[in-house]
Amino acid sequence: MASLLNSDFPQDAPQDAPQDAPEDQCEDHDSEDGDNCGNASDLDAPLDVDLAAQILSKLNKSGTPGLNEDEKKRVEGCKRGKNKSECTQKQSSHEKKFFATMAEHFGRTLAGLLPMVKANYSSKGIDDRQFYNTVGGPKTPEKQTMLNACLLLCLAKWTKTHGPIEERGKPHQPSAFRQMIKELFSLFHKKGIQCKFDLDFDDIALR
Repeated sequence: MASLLNSDFPQDAPQDAPQDAPEDQCEDHDSEDGDNCGNASDLDAPLDVDLAAQILSKLNKSGTPGLNEDEKKRVEGCKRGKNKSECTQKQSSHEKKFFATMAEHFGRTLAGLLPMVKANYSSKGIDDRQFYNTVGGPKTPEKQTMLNACLLLCLAKWTKTHGPIEERGKPHQPSAFRQMIKELFSLFHKKGIQCKFDLDFDDIALR
């Protein structure tokens, strides 16, 4: 390394005298295009949370900026968090259907997964199905087998409940069933289940 440095920069080569950085430019962050770190007053800028609070206060007071009256009327019907609310409702609906299917068709085989108990995934002492305590946590072959059996049952028993009358009662298309299971697993993951629907289960259930 020393020889390389010496060959690139001979010791007898003249060296330019150091120059002071312009007053409006930071010595450590100068750039060819003239960008700089700003004045010292920038160091006194509010923290992110303070800035967010200030912006929120202005939005609550004046609404979304940049909208004319016609635009304001057009967006008045938009609901905050609408997509999130719809997603949560779908997950809850799939979960209810999932446990109803287990209760109706599994009999004694997996009946022990259905009682309500203190949930291990929560520190707030809430009650939930024993299913989450048993199948949740680190993946094991036993957990994958139990959960796959549940998914196969859902694949066989879940049928269309909406749409044209002649279609109701028929099995879901594979893509539709996969989407429902994907939404269901989003809820499962929140409740401590670490198995992944697209990696850990039989193709017949999810493809």
